[in-house]
Amino acid sequence: MADSLLAGGAKVAITPPMGSAFQSSRADLRVESVYHDLYATAVVLSDGEQKVAIVGLDVLGLDAPLVNAVRARAEQQTGIPGAHVLINASHSHFGPAILQALPDEIDQGYYRSLVQSLADAVTRADAALEPVAMRAGDAEGTFAINRRRMENGEAQLAPNYDGIVDQRIRALRFERLDGTVVAILFSAAFHPTGYAYRMPVVNGDYVAAARMEVERQFTDQGAPTVGFLQGCAGNQRVRVIAPGGTRFHPCSGEEIDTHGRGVGALAARAAREATMVVGYPIGVAHELVSLPLMQPPTAAELEDMRAKAKTDNYMQLWTGSMLESLRNDGSLPTSVDFPIQVLRIGGLWMVGLGAEVFLEIGLQIEEALMADNVGQAAWTLGYSNDTIGYVCTEASYAERGYEPTRSHKFYHLPAPYQPQTEHLLVSEAIRIAQSLA
Repeated sequence: MADSLLAGGAKVAITPPMGSAFQSSRADLRVESVYHDLYATAVVLSDGEQKVAIVGLDVLGLDAPLVNAVRARAEQQTGIPGAHVLINASHSHFGPAILQALPDEIDQGYYRSLVQSLADAVTRADAALEPVAMRAGDAEGTFAINRRRMENGEAQLAPNYDGIVDQRIRALRFERLDGTVVAILFSAAFHPTGYAYRMPVVNGDYVAAARMEVERQFTDQGAPTVGFLQGCAGNQRVRVIAPGGTRFHPCSGEEIDTHGRGVGALAARAAREATMVVGYPIGVAHELVSLPLMQPPTAAELEDMRAKAKTDNYMQLWTGSMLESLRNDGSLPTSVDFPIQVLRIGGLWMVGLGAEVFLEIGLQIEEALMADNVGQAAWTLGYSNDTIGYVCTEASYAERGYEPTRSHKFYHLPAPYQPQTEHLLVSEAIRIAQSLA
């Protein structure tokens, strides 16, 4: 039986080269400058018998080909099973094009180097393992806001002051026996969409500034590896609001850095004030569960949509992709193989979900896990191990809006998830977690 926890951390730069494509912007936009360098961090934990690696990186999203490649390379280099590696995207909208299913042009040289860099970060973290105590904490801020505002009978991407919101900034501190710090992981659950759109500038948004602030505050305590993990941020975003209060304000780099430093200050406080959580033994469960999609369009419906959207580049790409799938496969998918990964590190639950998941869904999972484990800590993370569209609450379908009705096209899904997917995802995540109880 394991009786201690070991931790090691590592950080690598993953800034894309000049001239490469962005993941989320105009197809013709290319990197012209860098405001924030982008990074990936890896924290490896061991109870002496089992190991897990937790990787966070500054990109929009992940997909199975990338995740599988990193896991295979990391397993080859360290022996850590691929299913024990959790990879989480910060969801920065100003990072490199890396998703195979989306129509952006991928720099293949950069892609190969990214896979190797992530595996190398895990390898370095594994080589740096040393005894630690694990502490968990959180601090309440004012940096998030619900982004689904009802106007004229439909939800708009606008500030909703009455909508559900989670202002917590959470932190895990892994400290040596002498009190210095090996690593800090912090998490929030809101979109990093504060920086101005359509700019050819690599930018980590508030996440980059927050991480730098935590690093600054802990420089004299062992210069720890500081990593960020994005939560279930599907319907929350950073609170930067234009005059008048009904629309969001696209920020300059300096403005979003101000918000990021505020987030980082709260993360540092949460890390400093964190309380002990028993950090062993370690358990891991990873499954692909089938989540149902709504009825996909027919070929005739796709042709009609294509004809009506001649000037909409993304609609042309999506309808073309769906028609090609129909020609090649004879039908469109009616379900998705969705990754759910649960790490149990003693008293800590960490649940990784492979989509842009609405906040309410993550909170339901955390509440269920905490109900059976009083005094423990539970984190739910979206954007983990894949990014397969938005998983919305059942109630949001009546409100309509971008996430439950249109966002699937940007992920090249044939249709949105069915409304009952909320409840299915919650029950499946709890079921998988209970297998480790």
